[in-house]
Amino acid sequence: MKLFLATAALLLTAIAHATPKLGDYSEFQFTMSQAGQSMVGSYILAIVSDANDGTVGLSTTIHFDGQADQYQETKTEKTALLNDQTINDVLTNCAAYGGVIEQVAVPAGILNSCKMPTQDETGKIVGSMWTSTVPFGIAKQVQTSPEGVTYTLELKKYIVGQ
Repeated sequence: MKLFLATAALLLTAIAHATPKLGDYSEFQFTMSQAGQSMVGSYILAIVSDANDGTVGLSTTIHFDGQADQYQETKTEKTALLNDQTINDVLTNCAAYGGVIEQVAVPAGILNSCKMPTQDETGKIVGSMWTSTVPFGIAKQVQTSPEGVTYTLELKKYIVGQ
């Protein structure tokens, strides 16, 4: 299960986070699929503390029914997180970033987004990410690992922090 948490963390490390404010919260429906079998759970990101020194406490929780929750809290530099200005820049200049503007339907609603391809460390396109003006900037992400596992995140609920 630690490998699973590490894989999920790596999946989201490849993307940046938005609006770093205390109380920001995003809950995603998290689906892992391979060879016709799927496992559905929740992936939750939240800013749980602000040290007022340029860092925040970022918590990650992965939940699948019948399994113990996987929880991790890390001290994260605010500068490592996207902010509202950057998200707005991506949406305004979507095509320049290699994306297309589209409305994406997720459990949280229909959101205006910039759909962009995601790449692995070699530059190979391995999925897509829909960036929107929500905490952490993620409306949806689909990514396939080299082992053929497809990870899908769809925003289910969000709270904008103060």
